[in-house]
Amino acid sequence: MKNICSILKKAENKKLLVVFPHPDDESFATGGLLLKAKKLGFETHLLTLTRGGAGRISINPKGKSLKEIRSEELLQSTRILGVDNLILTDFDDGKLKSRNGWCKVVEKCLLKIKPAVVVTYDPSGATGHPDHIKLCLKVKEIVSKLDQKSRPVLVWTTFYPQIARHFVPGEVRNYLVDADYELKLTLLEVITKFRAILSHRSQRYENLFAIVLGMLIVKKEWYHRVELGRQYPYKYIDFKI
Repeated sequence: MKNICSILKKAENKKLLVVFPHPDDESFATGGLLLKAKKLGFETHLLTLTRGGAGRISINPKGKSLKEIRSEELLQSTRILGVDNLILTDFDDGKLKSRNGWCKVVEKCLLKIKPAVVVTYDPSGATGHPDHIKLCLKVKEIVSKLDQKSRPVLVWTTFYPQIARHFVPGEVRNYLVDADYELKLTLLEVITKFRAILSHRSQRYENLFAIVLGMLIVKKEWYHRVELGRQYPYKYIDFKI
């Protein structure tokens, strides 16, 4: 399997843009990539479209709203991961599928930042969350319409099959794209990624122990380079937000 760093090293424009719907997506999905890109001299940008207001809270809010708490947690995570530029908007959590106003924000960010590489979820959405799936489809559509000379490489996060069965729900597992690139992480990078995940302490992760154990054993992230002319299957499932 190829190393994702080969894509980064070929980029003349050292700018990486990762786009996700919710606070914590950035650390779970691309924490290692953000760290590695910085080491390769990249300017790293993160666009998070919602403040996670539809999520649950597992700590004492102390008078703060969930949006306030999750925004603060996201800021802490980006500091740990060394993100240069956080763009945080406030579209309705859980409603990206039915509302498209956020698409203009994604397009504007692409045109303004002019990244060499853009990363987001794949058609499975990793968890089957409709926000994840809709974002995946729309980002592909927006990138495809950009001028070919300035069009970035689009990359989706994914899992190796043996790992996927532990984390990806069965209803969307068939829509998980094949990994054709991997990113090997050092122990320090794994620990730093885990610290970024723990920044989101208001969220209770049922399989956190398995996630940590898997990260420590495998020390990898997986990615798929998108073929813009290819039709990728997807399916919206009955997902409880």
